[in-house]
Amino acid sequence: MKLYYFPGACSMGPHIALNWVGADFDIEQPDLGDTTFTAINVVRQVPALVLDDGTVLTQCNAILRFIADSHPDADIGGKDNPQSQYLINRWLSFIASDLHRSHAAYFFQPRFIDAGSDDEHRRIKQAAENQVIALLRYCDDWLADNTFTAGDKPCISDAYAFTVFRWSRNMAKPAYTFKNIRAFMDRMLKNDGVKSAMLREGIE
Repeated sequence: MKLYYFPGACSMGPHIALNWVGADFDIEQPDLGDTTFTAINVVRQVPALVLDDGTVLTQCNAILRFIADSHPDADIGGKDNPQSQYLINRWLSFIASDLHRSHAAYFFQPRFIDAGSDDEHRRIKQAAENQVIALLRYCDDWLADNTFTAGDKPCISDAYAFTVFRWSRNMAKPAYTFKNIRAFMDRMLKNDGVKSAMLREGIE
């Protein structure tokens, strides 16, 4: 298998999950303008996971669910437990639809206002940061009573949450300043699969 990724991007979630299940895989940073990668993923985004038979999987949540369901013995996706699967899927959806999406305006203001002024871009960035901080507060409240997002051990929604929490590090109130998120992040940073993914991607 080959995982197309960028260091610290949402592709790090599947990278962590692949480590957890003990998969044998390569990683590659694509050139988004290269027609070779466009043929793999027409929308030119990571992650993309190419299976040994040539099948291409895209979209972070779908790839994470595939990894978990393909390796049920690893028990990172709510094995044989519909309630656990629901909770994991709920968090995967929340991270993708709310927390991840809210970061987009913080990092890429021109996507939201064509030919905008510096002041307009600044205002969009600030509004996005305010929204991210509010969502982080919600996550922190949840983690006050939960060791991980969906139980007492790491699962695929934790791999995604850990990845996205890191993106706020340059904001006025980053994820690390929330007590319960900080404890969660510290737990994840001690995990061998997380440490291996970060080392292989060359990030701290």
